[in-house]
Amino acid sequence: NARIVRAAEQYYRAMYRGAAASWNLRDRHMFDTLLRLMAHREDARAVIWAHNSHIGNASATAMGWRGEFNIGELARAAYGDQAVLIGFGTDRGTVAAASDWGADMHVMQVRPARDDSWEGAFRGTGLARALTDWRGSRRGDVSDLLSQTLLE
Repeated sequence: NARIVRAAEQYYRAMYRGAAASWNLRDRHMFDTLLRLMAHREDARAVIWAHNSHIGNASATAMGWRGEFNIGELARAAYGDQAVLIGFGTDRGTVAAASDWGADMHVMQVRPARDDSWEGAFRGTGLARALTDWRGSRRGDVSDLLSQTLLE
């Protein structure tokens, strides 16, 4: 509990200042919590449910350019190919969301992705659902294709 109180104080102070530090504090806290949980058993495994912005490669996006990192990067650095990060994306349908923090939830239409975005690229494959594993050198061809810069 003391760790949570301390982390919360640091997070809210950073959030008030409006810096990238608030994001980094939150994801560092999530990762440190993972490490403490994993330390309880030698053969421990964990499943962490996180939004794509927390598991993707922040260094390859505007987030990284602003100095932000995420739990996905930290997990890959610590666990290498043993870390499996699965992201979800869509560019059709509806979503339950609010227009601002604390605002009422509404069902909204998801805007179709631009053709020059990652969502557009994945839609262009014609696959309704797919799992792309790009871990390790054996996946060089996939990694090369997915290493280009597209809109998020």
